[in-house]
Amino acid sequence: MHLYSTPLPNEILRSITEYIAYIPELPDSCCSYSLSKHASPELLALSVVSSRLRQICLPLLFTHIEVRHDEDVNKLEKRLALYAKYTKTLSIDYNKETYYTLTEVGQQVLCQILPQLERLVDVGLGRCQNRTHLLESILTHPSVTSVLIHDLPDVSMCNHNLSKVILTRAYSSSALSPIYQTYFDQGMKLMCLGLKSDSVDNRLESQLFPGLKAIEIDMYSAPFSFSWLSPLASTHPGLVELRLLKIDHRYLAHNVPPFLLPLFEESQRQDFEDDLEITRLTLRRAQPIGQSSREWHVFELDLHIHDRMCQILSLVGSCFPSLEVLALDFENYVDGMFASYLSSELVDFLSLRVVYLKDIYHPLRIDEGIEMPPIVQLDPLDEMRAFAESTLLALAAHLVKEVRTLDSVHIDDSGDEYDEDGNAFDIWYIRKWIHALNSNCDVSGISGREPPPRILPDSNDETSTDDESGSNNDNSSSDGNNS
Repeated sequence: MHLYSTPLPNEILRSITEYIAYIPELPDSCCSYSLSKHASPELLALSVVSSRLRQICLPLLFTHIEVRHDEDVNKLEKRLALYAKYTKTLSIDYNKETYYTLTEVGQQVLCQILPQLERLVDVGLGRCQNRTHLLESILTHPSVTSVLIHDLPDVSMCNHNLSKVILTRAYSSSALSPIYQTYFDQGMKLMCLGLKSDSVDNRLESQLFPGLKAIEIDMYSAPFSFSWLSPLASTHPGLVELRLLKIDHRYLAHNVPPFLLPLFEESQRQDFEDDLEITRLTLRRAQPIGQSSREWHVFELDLHIHDRMCQILSLVGSCFPSLEVLALDFENYVDGMFASYLSSELVDFLSLRVVYLKDIYHPLRIDEGIEMPPIVQLDPLDEMRAFAESTLLALAAHLVKEVRTLDSVHIDDSGDEYDEDGNAFDIWYIRKWIHALNSNCDVSGISGREPPPRILPDSNDETSTDDESGSNNDNSSSDGNNS
């Protein structure tokens, strides 16, 4: 029975439509740096099925919009009646492919449009230049409650009430400067504080960062103590996430954080500490109150595994029972493994929701009995990529079926395509999200082939034109959500 011909009430149809309305975002930290949501192909298709579904889809098509250059402003102006009625979030940034940004004229037109967006609540203001009037128009908009900025604007904000402003990230060297402190006093909040390990010391205990939710520490330099964490957490009740980034294996050999100590001690006892590398660690605390570092638990772990996968995963699962996100990199794995080996270990991770798998195709073996999806070739030369994609999707579907706690599996893999003489002529790549939907899987992402990089630059190399970049961009700009 077709969705548009069913006698279902509008409330149920609306719930179904909202569920499939947007392209799923990558699972991220508690600090979301983006307000953008891109309409899914399903939403666009539903919106032209019938007048009934069109009315249900319209608010979802126009709720979230992006403006990255003057063309987007022109599209916004042409359909202003619909945007004024439905738009709640607006993201303003530069075009990351062409580096175009709003001109002064484009900003002036946008300033004239903003007061008519009467339902606007959240605004993301990216790296636009010369935005004095634009910033003022946003900060004084009566319905806007939050303004997300990625860096301080190139104009002073000293004359404004900054209670709506949230700075997504700043390093401590900047956050402790007088201008930041002035803005904090005027109400600005800081979402994430970045630290380098050589700048971490007990002076952090006495600092105040309004609105702080997360701390990121680059772990590649000097060792440091975590004694500052409990006092800082006690004065920042919203602080719920601590990320340790760029972890160097040589660094950990002599400076193991207390949160990793059980894993390192047991891996040394079992003599496989050289078979794994931890490159990233995220800690969370379930309750935003209290002073004990015991509140913190390992939420996310990134591992490079070289050998003995089953023993390593068994140990990780026992050390970190609250682990929700696990990233496994098999680029240097020395042996083969069956899909069932991986699923049998992951099934013991009782809190696991998301698994990232990188470069697992070459060591992977699919067990008999695991169903392989159809092999779909883009062209006669696409054999390797097509077979790899079928194999990897079979693995992902198997994991989602066997590991019942999983919400999604992310696949990131690549390899060479060879001609009859054994020469590599293309590099295939597969980057897919597989989402668990009851007993089924929803697949999104990209795959394809591209020429291998040239060793020497070629003056005849043709790159995409600005027009091509712009046309690709329309899929996620203001008009792209409303095709």
